[in-house]
Amino acid sequence: MVLGLSLEELSAAAGGVVTKKMLSRYEKGAGKPGEEVRERLAAVLGVKVAYLWSPPEISVRILAYRKRSRLSKREQVRIECVTQLKIEQRVYLQGLLSPLEDVAGPPVLKRAIVTQEAAEQAADEIRRSWGLGVEPIPNVTKLLEDHHIHVLGIDAVEKFDGVSAVAYDRDHRVVATAVAVQSAPPGERQRLSLMHEVAHILGCENEAVAFRMGAALLVPSAPLLQEVGAARTSIHPHELLQLKRRWGVSVQALLYRLKDLGVIREAYYRQWCHRISQLGWRKQEPLPLPPRTVPLAAPEGVSCAVPAGHHLGGSGGDRRREARPRPSPTIVRSPLIPIPASKPPATPRPCRP
Repeated sequence: MVLGLSLEELSAAAGGVVTKKMLSRYEKGAGKPGEEVRERLAAVLGVKVAYLWSPPEISVRILAYRKRSRLSKREQVRIECVTQLKIEQRVYLQGLLSPLEDVAGPPVLKRAIVTQEAAEQAADEIRRSWGLGVEPIPNVTKLLEDHHIHVLGIDAVEKFDGVSAVAYDRDHRVVATAVAVQSAPPGERQRLSLMHEVAHILGCENEAVAFRMGAALLVPSAPLLQEVGAARTSIHPHELLQLKRRWGVSVQALLYRLKDLGVIREAYYRQWCHRISQLGWRKQEPLPLPPRTVPLAAPEGVSCAVPAGHHLGGSGGDRRREARPRPSPTIVRSPLIPIPASKPPATPRPCRP
């Protein structure tokens, strides 16, 4: 699937059957391509012909974007376009498989989460409401899908970590929430990235607060402090690896969590960051977990492409669930080329979990 192309690149990828000038005319609604051009463009973009020329049924708002500063604008646009298309496909399948009145949304906290302490409290509330207790989460992807948060795997460069998004219908009512992460990284990194993005959906706007809530969702403070103690001056690598195996998060994330909870001091945390570099663990730690972002399979014979004229949940607007107020969407699919959202800020960390 190729998305986020310039008109010149799209023309070249289509084998020259249509010029950049003509593509621009199509985009502005000043012309209509022939059958051969429509089929070639659909093949290049990896969608059905009807998708390109049908009016958009949903708009997608990107809530947060976790990436590194060196991620190019071009790659960011491509990831946003792929994310949008995947959400449209999932929303269409959602409408086929479940009546919308039976599809509950993710839990909505009635307040903004703006402090580290509030993030811890909110994570505990979510764990209680989801019946998780204080035990590790065996499969984050299944957990989120079970609670109606779509999990998407994106083939992207290493500099991309994750994105969270909300889809609205034409009446600006929420029809889906989704989190997308890289398909390739080890499972422990995926798990934290997924929960980090879920934190944005649940009300965290600040990156540091969202990271704290994501980590608390995976590793609640009470059992961790019971295991390691309230204060430590040193911790052995084997103990960290045992904690990694138990909780399913990276050693780097565990160290950051221990620092946040005051178990280890900032200076000791930085010593461990240096040691991680010496051990070669920054990109590949021991005991990696397998990636788990494969979406639930569609029933046999069901196409994932959004057909022309499809209306979410039928024509009855009363079937769609109400959502908490949100600002206007920032991404709306045009009939041909998606419009990117504005570039969000990134928050670097000295020792990347």
